[in-house]
Amino acid sequence: MNKKLILIISMVFLFSQNSTDSYGMGYHLNHETGEMEMIVIVLGAVENSGQYSIPVQSDIISLLAIVGGITKEANLESVRVIRRNSGDENTILMVDVEQFLKRGNGEIIRMEPGDIVIVERKKGIPWNTVLPIISMALQIVNLTMFLSTR
Repeated sequence: MNKKLILIISMVFLFSQNSTDSYGMGYHLNHETGEMEMIVIVLGAVENSGQYSIPVQSDIISLLAIVGGITKEANLESVRVIRRNSGDENTILMVDVEQFLKRGNGEIIRMEPGDIVIVERKKGIPWNTVLPIISMALQIVNLTMFLSTR
């Protein structure tokens, strides 16, 4: 047997021994690429939220690229990763993706099967939607004042 085939069979056996977590999501073999993949969920201020099958060695940066990037409202300073531990406990990891992208430092975690990634929206007033409303209201007030003086 060649070494590559033995390695693949060994990996499949290893992952099949304990391949699913409490969500029922674990490692699986992508038959098209021959690579091991895992299921994660991405929610929040990303272009395409949902459930994704990603390569096993993926980190949070590559995951954000896979989902099509982030929206304008995304707050990359506190991206949450909810990770299921053994039992019923969850661990919530806070990741400062912005620090990594700007300065090249900080911890960028590797994804694990069943991770739920939540990219929060920036807090504050979305001025790009509020300003047109304020502008229209001021035009109505101006028109009302003009008509009342006639």
